[in-house]
Amino acid sequence: MKKLYILSLCAFVSLAAAGAVSGRFVKQQIVKKANHSLMIKKAAPGRLWRPVSATQYLYEDGDWLEMAVEVFEYDNRGNVIKSTVVEDGYINVIENKYNDDNMLVERLEQEGEEGGELSYVSKRTYVYDPIVKDYYIERRGYDRSEGEWFENYFCENNKITRNADGNIIEIVKELPLMGKISPAYKSVWNYDAKTGKADEFYYYTNESMSTPIWNLYDDVSYRNIEWDRTDGQMTDEIMDLLSGANRVKYADIYYADELDGHIIVTYSGENDYVFKNTLINPDEVAQEIIYEIIDENGSFKVTENIYLDEEYNLLAEPYTVTVETVIMDEHGNMIEDTIEETYGEEMPFVMGYKHEYEYDANGNPTSLTVMVYDMDEDEYFAESRTDYGEYIDVAGVGSVKADANGPVEYFNLQGVRVANPATGIYIRRQGPEVRKIIVK
Repeated sequence: MKKLYILSLCAFVSLAAAGAVSGRFVKQQIVKKANHSLMIKKAAPGRLWRPVSATQYLYEDGDWLEMAVEVFEYDNRGNVIKSTVVEDGYINVIENKYNDDNMLVERLEQEGEEGGELSYVSKRTYVYDPIVKDYYIERRGYDRSEGEWFENYFCENNKITRNADGNIIEIVKELPLMGKISPAYKSVWNYDAKTGKADEFYYYTNESMSTPIWNLYDDVSYRNIEWDRTDGQMTDEIMDLLSGANRVKYADIYYADELDGHIIVTYSGENDYVFKNTLINPDEVAQEIIYEIIDENGSFKVTENIYLDEEYNLLAEPYTVTVETVIMDEHGNMIEDTIEETYGEEMPFVMGYKHEYEYDANGNPTSLTVMVYDMDEDEYFAESRTDYGEYIDVAGVGSVKADANGPVEYFNLQGVRVANPATGIYIRRQGPEVRKIIVK
């Protein structure tokens, strides 16, 4: 009986929300080609625009309700080093530190009532691998209580072991368990002596709370691996290695130490590919995933076809079809994300988001409205809106932040500086202090 060892590479993700769509073959990650974060364009070489503020609104009963105002400070690489959120008389402040590789190494959070003293409530720290510099090998989370920091559930270690050639042979993931950080999962790569490339992959779980007892997860292993390209620095599981420096091309799938199927991947250019998960006969495809770039802006479509029914019978036509289409605009921002899933004889399930942007003359977003698709009404409805305030060029300076003893600045709720505030509601900022005021 064929088992599907990969659920899906389709997921529903957007700037406003990310989560799995209901359905048997959907999981929460998509191939790491799509970054739906807000893109801020450089208007010219040497210039780096960032918004001073962002005002969040929620659409309810025909009106836009203001939820919060956030004010930012940046370093000269465009990273947010401090953000201050004012919401209903409450203030939340997050301070970030980055290393030379532009990776977050510390995050401190304070909160308190407007006009009162802020208190530290949480802290996170990161340590990164010296070779794979965006992969953390240590993460710590802390909560603040009675003036002391206490580690919380966010703690994690990823202990990497490399061979004499500098290639990864093992990663042990440690997680909090019974009051201490203990081994939980382990990835193991074996290498071919002739080619020097990884040719086997095993994933284990620890079944013991004391001395590790490693059991092969689902009794599945991957052997006779072939690569489209590899640098030996595989920090993901084999099924996720379809982009970047490590792209798997072929592998035999073993279940209970017996051959049970194959992975066959055909790449077209830098991004497009066709992934096939087959039975023992490689011509009998159980799952097919097609990833294709569909325009010059980087829009893409992911189609997943499952040829097994609920009883794991192989069919000539797909039993489940999931199609996600993500449309990007010329600025690199996502403007539409839709997913449609057909499962057996059921009616198609459809979910979607639209993002409507307004831009300034430099191509910077001034407003983003999120629209959510209602399947029953077959229509998109407004859900939320973010208005971005004045943009500043943060390149070429040490950091962009206000002097604690500097002048008082006022912003309206759209984030635009106001020299002489008239009657209304404004954001008052002086150095690290940000609060909402009413001018009568």
